[in-house]
Amino acid sequence: MPPNPELIDIDELRLELRGASAPSKALIQYQNLSGLALPVPLPPLPRQNTSHKSKAVSGHLYTACMSPISEEEDLPTPTASSHGLPPWAPLLVEGAIEYQNDVYAGIVAESIVKCTSWTDAIMPELVHHFIFMAVGTNAPHLAVFADRLQVQFIAHLGREDGYMFSRHLRRTIMQAFREFWDSKQPMAIKQANARSQELILYGHRLAVFTGQLLSQKILSSVEAMECVKLLCNEMIALEHVEALHALIFNAGPALWTLHPNDNPRARGESRTDYSNVIHDLRQDLLAHAGRTRARAFSFTGRSVRNEYVLMIERIRRLLAAYMQRLS
Repeated sequence: MPPNPELIDIDELRLELRGASAPSKALIQYQNLSGLALPVPLPPLPRQNTSHKSKAVSGHLYTACMSPISEEEDLPTPTASSHGLPPWAPLLVEGAIEYQNDVYAGIVAESIVKCTSWTDAIMPELVHHFIFMAVGTNAPHLAVFADRLQVQFIAHLGREDGYMFSRHLRRTIMQAFREFWDSKQPMAIKQANARSQELILYGHRLAVFTGQLLSQKILSSVEAMECVKLLCNEMIALEHVEALHALIFNAGPALWTLHPNDNPRARGESRTDYSNVIHDLRQDLLAHAGRTRARAFSFTGRSVRNEYVLMIERIRRLLAAYMQRLS
């Protein structure tokens, strides 16, 4: 694992956005996320937002919904406030925390959908908040809430417009992954320097989030395999191998199975064919480790020693377990 900088405490941020504590470190950090040195051209998080026409949302928690703060407490009101973030930002934080409470998380997701008139022009802002939260906070299951939110968008906007959220999220994730890890991109991680040490941390978290989105069937296995192949082609640094492991581990068996975002006819592959794909990948990783071990390095200046080969072996064991499940 690459070194871990201080993450924004999502629980502290939640309290500040609810007004339960005075704005302090977490909120300031979140407002400053636009200052992250990300290679993707994401717009800054707005300090003041007047473009959204917020609708009145009934935020009362039903008796069956249990909030860790208070059973009777209302949801954050999706209107402009002193924090200067979009009106749905506090709701997004709520959803990222309460992923285990299906009823409550569903209400939060529905409130986000209802709080403004979503269009292709403003949806990217919501997606960018997901990206920033994925790389900058300690929200552990953001992808689970993304799936819940997608369900609510479909329920309220219909299937055609309801997939607007996942369409923007998938496009942005793929763009960000390429910008981080493809050495042909101008801002990609290419050499060990101060810039790379910062980017590698965000790139690793993005790999984790990419795998989680696949496990929730928001990304397709075709898209995820593009990310796997990109990392395999670039793999020379220890951090490349760690990102590959993070993606495969968090994706789980979903990486090797079909789901609605795949097009089997265009891809011409079946579930059985993936056993051969996994086998070939395991062999390629072993051969790659033999070729590159002597010249492997770390972007973050860590001692590589045997870590490079050991991490590749961890991936091979993980792939072997998946191959056994598919057989």
